[in-house]
Amino acid sequence: MTSRRKSLEVTKQKIVIIIIDKDGNKQLVTECLESLKKECDQHRIERCTSFDVAFNYIKQFDQNTTIILIIIGRSYESLKDVMLQIDSLPQRIRNCFIYSTERENIEKPTTTSTHYVFGKRQLLSAIRDVLDALNSSPIHIHSDQYTSITVHESTFNKLFNAMKSIQFKFLAFTIKISQMEAILSPSIFQFKALAEIISSLNMFPHIKQNVHGECELILEEHTGKLLLKIKKLLIELPKLFGFGCGFTDVGSYIPPIPLKGFINFTHPFDLPDMCETKQFMIIPRNPRFIVEDKRATFSVQIDYAEASSSDKN
Repeated sequence: MTSRRKSLEVTKQKIVIIIIDKDGNKQLVTECLESLKKECDQHRIERCTSFDVAFNYIKQFDQNTTIILIIIGRSYESLKDVMLQIDSLPQRIRNCFIYSTERENIEKPTTTSTHYVFGKRQLLSAIRDVLDALNSSPIHIHSDQYTSITVHESTFNKLFNAMKSIQFKFLAFTIKISQMEAILSPSIFQFKALAEIISSLNMFPHIKQNVHGECELILEEHTGKLLLKIKKLLIELPKLFGFGCGFTDVGSYIPPIPLKGFINFTHPFDLPDMCETKQFMIIPRNPRFIVEDKRATFSVQIDYAEASSSDKN
């Protein structure tokens, strides 16, 4: 009995908050530490004086450790190269907050997990939201009418690898998305990839950049089929005819990906000849989509109705 109980235990993730305060002014550092003491005194908090020290420190943690990174007093322009380093870290950073007085940072999104915050109240609120998501129970109780499927992060990544790339037209550009990867953590289904921006006009160079977005599982209402949707994908476009495009969400240009091999509520549903009723209509209701650490669960309540003659045709 003891060994069985141990096998059912869930290993909780450790939360480590790392602050990089090099070049950060004393007021911002003080505000940040005061806010963290209010919300995070039960978690490990470390201060680092440089990015290299912080990144080397992060690399030592195992997969059961969640990192929240706070960078103090840096502008968007000074962080471009650092963001590439963050993406390359073997250990996932759950959230990265840039705590700054630079208001121009508001218009400079970088990744779905990176946010610019201003003032103690906003930082406190942002940290609280992350901790609430991480501390939420991974056990979700449904009624006995629910059918669920859980997909592991590695399954999505194998799918993306098999797809190789996605290519579509946007304005005067052809955009090719490759090296796609899913990162699942409580409440967030992140998506990152390499984007190539190709223009038919000679004035524009061939541009490559790391891009970030979000995914979700959805149920196609009329066919009852499960779909994977890239619902948000931020790409920084070059200036077009003298006008700056900046960051643009191109997620709506990518159609949903059918997941025919997972679960489908196709209808009608054929029964063996020995059954009195030969066909049922399957009626999916109240779909739910839950993201946890390294997995996503899609649940739906299903009802059955005998297929009418029109349905059978």
